Amino acid sequence: MSEVKGQESTMSKRQNWKKIPMKKKKYRKPASKQAFANKLRKNMTSAELLLWGRLREMDGCEWEAQKVVAGYIPDFVEEGLELIVEVDGPYHRYQTRKDNIRTRNLQKRGYQVMRFQNSEILLHIDSVVSDIRQRCQEVRGLLYSSSTAYQDR
Repeated sequence: MSEVKGQESTMSKRQNWKKIPMKKKKYRKPASKQAFANKLRKNMTSAELLLWGRLREMDGCEWEAQKVVAGYIPDFVEEGLELIVEVDGPYHRYQTRKDNIRTRNLQKRGYQVMRFQNSEILLHIDSVVSDIRQRCQEVRGLLYSSSTAYQDR
């Protein structure tokens, strides 16, 4: 096989590549999910803080902030109702695919996911809380009706 001056054949490029020593990356053990959740909880955004204050006041619900659920760290979780509330900042418009996958995975595990934009929370907190309260009542009603139907058998 003839080679053009100044160019190597594909085969010789591959052979040369094998001779180049590869630098090994230093392996850095990632922090545990729980440690990361704790860090997020201590550094909430203003929208998260505002919503968190209102969720804690909600009667009949026990909300938790940044709790590890199915390998994810959602913003707010109500375990008894299997309800998750996510607060999306401006960067979420660039990761909609990732957010959709995350939502589907949580739904497969039985959770309902509600998403709100930061701006929506900051400008319309009463409406957001009303929507969440309504969903809690709907879920609670479904849980109650399914448990009584089971008891009637």
